[in-house]
Amino acid sequence: MNQNIHYDTNTIMMITAMIYIVSERDGSGRPGPPCDRSDLRRSEKNLIHLLKKFDTPRFYPVPDRGTQMSTLLERPARVSRVVATSASHARAIDDPIRAKMLATLYRRELNAEQIAKELGRAGYKKALTTMRHHLEILRSAGLVEVVRIEEARGAITKYYGAVMRILDYPVPEDFESRYSAQIESAQTKVRGMLKQIPEIEPPKGKGASDYRKYLLLEIFNRAVANVLEGTPDEKGGGQKAGSHKN
Repeated sequence: MNQNIHYDTNTIMMITAMIYIVSERDGSGRPGPPCDRSDLRRSEKNLIHLLKKFDTPRFYPVPDRGTQMSTLLERPARVSRVVATSASHARAIDDPIRAKMLATLYRRELNAEQIAKELGRAGYKKALTTMRHHLEILRSAGLVEVVRIEEARGAITKYYGAVMRILDYPVPEDFESRYSAQIESAQTKVRGMLKQIPEIEPPKGKGASDYRKYLLLEIFNRAVANVLEGTPDEKGGGQKAGSHKN
């Protein structure tokens, strides 16, 4: 049966040696005249002598379509992070300018012109109309809200604030080993909380199997946000840092 053959380095060297002996018999480096049978016999003896210096040639079949491949690595992908978000949120933050806007509006109240100036100083120099477009995408996704509206000489100015914070840090390589005790302790509590969430009909068009898990993640997200960012009562209802008044 015909089969595609892959020659290893030793085989290639042997073929090269054979060609050299047959075509350059006189050692002058110039191709010699056509060989007769005696020349070939002498070349064959020299070739056999050279072949003894090499390992036994190995032939590797080249896999054809449908040929069974050898598995070199196989391991299941273990899910170590679950993100509770929506497609609109994902699309909204999938842009460096909008991600920077969210960071700029964290605990601040800025209007569109102020946002454009802040981002311009950070290297994102865009027209004000472009900045308004990005701002509207964030607002439509529910990541930015109008927190204040001012009127001056018949002109309305809206001030925006971020309601979502992105913490962009690399995970330490030894994260799981370093915090294994905390992870294990939290797992036990999470299992108990999941059992306490009743079965709820998911939104239309959404699967029911993971809806309780989504709700659990949202509960944790809101609780963590309240602890890390502080609830309005804990902040004392004071003015937000970095707010501007005109």
